[in-house]
Amino acid sequence: LNNISNVSIFWSSAEKPDIGFYDFTATKTSVTVTYKIYNKDEAKVSDAKIYYGTTSDPTRGKSATVTGSLIKATISGLKAGTTYYVKCRATGAGGTTTSETSRVITAY
Repeated sequence: LNNISNVSIFWSSAEKPDIGFYDFTATKTSVTVTYKIYNKDEAKVSDAKIYYGTTSDPTRGKSATVTGSLIKATISGLKAGTTYYVKCRATGAGGTTTSETSRVITAY
């Protein structure tokens, strides 16, 4: 028989990621987007994905790189001079957050 007599419960201070659009760099056929994680220590972001498309509800996904407080991804194979919509979904210790959708335009 197992007797558990002293059980402690530790509440985690993990938060959902607090992310926002930070910057982008465009060429004729690609866009590199960067998002900032405002609570990187509390959120402990482990995974991020960038969604993009030509409508305001982008659905094509691409894995992003998380480095320190930044999330970055390069989307290639785009059409020159086209408006694209991007958003970021980041997953951390406290759950998942999706950013607002932002507009980016490839170079002409």
